[in-house]
Amino acid sequence: MGAILSLIAGLVLLGVGEIEKFRVVIEVISVAVGIMLVAVGAINLFLAHGLWTGKGWAWTWTLITNILALVLGAITAARGHF
Repeated sequence: MGAILSLIAGLVLLGVGEIEKFRVVIEVISVAVGIMLVAVGAINLFLAHGLWTGKGWAWTWTLITNILALVLGAITAARGHF
């Protein structure tokens, strides 16, 4: 479900980035974040499909991405940003 929500949020941000009423900086940030969310959502859907079908590579890559998320979360918490 998180992957689908990530895809939807990314597509919404891409759509918002195309609105010409906003300032250029907001448009660029919106499009960049939208692209990242779409990419993360697509990767998560791909991994979810691999896990659902019992592929060994999917388990390995899911473990790697979760470890990276934990490390980045710990770094962010250590810097005082929650």
